[in-house]
Amino acid sequence: MYDSKRLFVCAIIVIFCLGLTLFKAHRLQFWSSFTLISPLCGILVMSLLTFAAIANWQRVYVWNSQENFFYIVGLTIVAASLVPIVRHHRVLVYQYFSWISIFLFLSIGSVFWFRAYMQLPESVHTILNPRFINQIQIWLLIPIFYLTIICTRKRYYHYAMQVICALNVTTILATDAQGVATVGVAAILIWAGLEANWRKEIVLLLIQSIIFGVMFKFLLLSPIPEWFLYGEAFTWHTLKTESSGQIVIWLEAFSLTSFWGLGGDSFLCLKESFSQPPNWPQWTQISWGVIPLIAYVALLVYGFYAIIKTRNKVVRVSGLSLMIGLSYSLVSGILDSPISQLLAACSIAMFWASLKPEPKLITHTSYFQHLTIIILSVLCIFFVTNKVKQRVDIYPQIEQASQLKTQLWLGYQCLLSDLPHR
Repeated sequence: MYDSKRLFVCAIIVIFCLGLTLFKAHRLQFWSSFTLISPLCGILVMSLLTFAAIANWQRVYVWNSQENFFYIVGLTIVAASLVPIVRHHRVLVYQYFSWISIFLFLSIGSVFWFRAYMQLPESVHTILNPRFINQIQIWLLIPIFYLTIICTRKRYYHYAMQVICALNVTTILATDAQGVATVGVAAILIWAGLEANWRKEIVLLLIQSIIFGVMFKFLLLSPIPEWFLYGEAFTWHTLKTESSGQIVIWLEAFSLTSFWGLGGDSFLCLKESFSQPPNWPQWTQISWGVIPLIAYVALLVYGFYAIIKTRNKVVRVSGLSLMIGLSYSLVSGILDSPISQLLAACSIAMFWASLKPEPKLITHTSYFQHLTIIILSVLCIFFVTNKVKQRVDIYPQIEQASQLKTQLWLGYQCLLSDLPHR
């Protein structure tokens, strides 16, 4: 079950890459999407990918690095391929986000209700995958608030969206997601500060969501259901331990930093006690070096500048939705969860599609451009499917393993049969 989310994302990457490999029309649409990118953004992205490729080829675990790299390239292909789709179905995508929020609440609520009914003791499994739930939720907050504000004329639909906003707060409280709460509130307040016409509506919706979210937490999850069933409330302690060991991981990550990077999977395979750095910039610096890290941070700054400068509400909403997730990655491992990675690709596509009007479809490209995207797609298919095969083949050993370590994107353990190439 742990790998099902990863296999789902891998299947999506393979499907999109197959489409680009087999159909010329998809390749033309793919190249048309790139006409929306500014020269500066293109330079930063190419710098990140180029120096990442250099780090992967010349450093430690060469083969594993390629699998990791082309998985990320595959996610980039998915984001670019989604641009024309989300441009014409933006509201529908936001509606899907609303349904995801409902299911996230139900996944939390079902555990609370089951524990209350069965009077089970608290354990680390009291909440099902709270970290993964929060990593998904961070991408949904701004779009759901936006959809709530623009549907004020549809009264009953507007009421339903207000409830969904409050349920998001309830889920955050139930999972003790302090980081998501802080970043989410800050992003919504920034949005209110930039959006003068909607400032009052945004702030009122935020306050209302917090108030009703707290009420729903007490009424629907705890302690009211327990009082109703047994006349007393159970004790719910925080999910966090006294020390998360973040300082130790930071020091370990710092000891591996180098200018050129060590290649993908290096932190996982070199450190027996840790699976990955605590945040994405550290992973980037360890794996790919200083230049990709600078490019990543520069892309964040460029994105915030575009959000502040624009007067287009759609650009601002889609941009803030993307920036809230990427900014949260500066202090968390949000981008190591597969569904979070997929939502990040979708958010990139939404922002990408909103930057400029729909471009004119390119009717002809050079053979070199066709060959480039075909080769990249085939390499993505090969490396992603090979990684999945390795994961399936190693299941018997994993079931007997005494120590489990999650990789950045697929399964458990450092899947290596050979010594590192140095």
